[in-house]
Amino acid sequence: MLYTKYLSSSVLGFYVSPSYRDTLLGGRVVLKLLHAYRVWAKQRQAVEIQVHVTHGFNLKKIHRFFKKLGFQMVGANYSMEI
Repeated sequence: MLYTKYLSSSVLGFYVSPSYRDTLLGGRVVLKLLHAYRVWAKQRQAVEIQVHVTHGFNLKKIHRFFKKLGFQMVGANYSMEI
């Protein structure tokens, strides 16, 4: 909802230690972070939240995870080393 009168909240990153990423505990950590982020955004009258994926590993798994939680894909991130 960019460029509207509605408030949107964007998070640029959650960091979960690599040793926990593919574990049940890692999934629970991310769910708790997302819940806290959603509560925080709602308290500020945001009508949507956005999470930006800014790395290139296991994108299919990440896509399935966010889709399962009700997120929609609305773009992409691009990067270039200089």
